[in-house]
This record gives sequence, C-alpha cells and structure tokens, in this order.
Amino acid sequence: MRQGGTILTVNGSQVAFIHTLFALGAFGTALALGCYLHYQKIVKNEWYSYPQEWFPSVSATIGDYYPERPIFQILIAFNSGPRLLLVYTNFMLFKPIFLAKPRPPLANSWLLKKESFFV
Repeated sequence: MRQGGTILTVNGSQVAFIHTLFALGAFGTALALGCYLHYQKIVKNEWYSYPQEWFPSVSATIGDYYPERPIFQILIAFNSGPRLLLVYTNFMLFKPIFLAKPRPPLANSWLLKKESFFV
C-alpha cells in the first residue's frame, strides 16, 4: 500500500440518506409495534378517547409503553454512527480554517479589552 492513498470515498449525500433511513426505521418500528400491541392505549389522549383519535402521536408511540420505547432507543442509537461520520467529515473538510490561528475566545476578549485600555 502506498503512503497517503485514499482508503475510502463516500458521498456525503449517501451518509445523510442513511442517517434519515435509520431514524425513519426506528420510528416506523416503534409505530408498528405500538399499533400491533396496544393500539387503543396509544391513540387515547387526555380529552378524547378512541373514536376521535385514530393515529398515535409521536410521544405516545415512543415514550409511553414497553417494548416500543427501548426498541426505539436502541435503533436510534445506531443513528449516531452516520451522524458522527458527518461531524468528522465536516471537521476534516474545514480543518485548515479551524486550525489557522488557534486562540481561545477568552484570551481573545482579554486582548481586546487590554488594547482598548491603553488607547
């Protein structure tokens, strides 16, 4: 293997698409499980009961009942992989801009106050 060669090339739009699919799959799985296991419980709300509401809310689907909540949490954790890959890609893309003049923000404001004091 030669030095400095490209190991892997991935299109950024593909990473965003995979990220969206993982999130949609996590919610879709929780929604399907909730509708299958206890539909009438997740469509019922505080003011209206079953006949008025026919589609469950997001919070009722992923936050109220077992086993939808832990399954959603596990599947959404897989979503962090593509998200962290996007953050790393953006860092590598803009690294020369960020590392041009590393100066902490507090030191920068202290220098501005010091310069204005002597003027």
